[in-house]
Amino acid sequence: MLKPLGIFPNLWETYWAVHLGYFANLALPRMGEIARAGTLAKRLKAPLEKVLGTIISDRLLDVVVLGIFTAIAFFLQTQTLYNFLSKQAHVSVWQLMIVGILGLIGIAFVVYLFRTDRVYHPVIEKLKNKLAGFMAGIFSLGKNDRPLEMAALSLGIWLMYFGMTVIGLKAFEPTSHVTLVQGFIVFIIGSLGMIIPTPGGIGPFHFLTMSALGIYGISSIDGFSYANLSFFIIQIVTISVFGLFAMLYLAKNKHKPIHS
Repeated sequence: MLKPLGIFPNLWETYWAVHLGYFANLALPRMGEIARAGTLAKRLKAPLEKVLGTIISDRLLDVVVLGIFTAIAFFLQTQTLYNFLSKQAHVSVWQLMIVGILGLIGIAFVVYLFRTDRVYHPVIEKLKNKLAGFMAGIFSLGKNDRPLEMAALSLGIWLMYFGMTVIGLKAFEPTSHVTLVQGFIVFIIGSLGMIIPTPGGIGPFHFLTMSALGIYGISSIDGFSYANLSFFIIQIVTISVFGLFAMLYLAKNKHKPIHS
């Protein structure tokens, strides 16, 4: 996504920048995107808003894949998920519609503010210029000459996330009997917990994963134990170790320019 914008990082820069972003998310919610974009922008001497735009575009692609997976989950166990949302999560269809309508109104107002010439202010004009670069980063996905490869890679990442969840469930004795379909539902609901802006997803991930396992008769104690173990191993141990390596690599190694 960076290449259509004339920005050419090497493999290891993007690899370690991702790990640095995950590491930063443990400190502050969504700080990872800023840290990842800021690191790459500084090393590549590129506009921050363009790099950040590509990361937002990447997140939008993730949302699309997660949306597809969620739709599949509803198809596989419609009644189970509906009961969970209505009784456990206390979310109604009307609430979702109201949030969606308010979000669309807010987006429409921002678009009007930045597209009209009737409202002029130096701050708004400066924001317009930044927004232009930001949008260029977002739309870089459409300019990519290998869209199918990007879609396949994004799908592959989420399939590996699912595989990681299944392996963890099978490795933990109280949840080892969970089937693939049940594991898929647990994976989807747990992933929704990671969207909520908390450090590394702590709290919402535990609650939603525990609640999802409760659907299939797993006690709250065992459900919390699984959520806590998987969170500790993945978020604390793995991400911390790779995050520290990322800091060392990005601090010691200079950017070596490459071309398309």
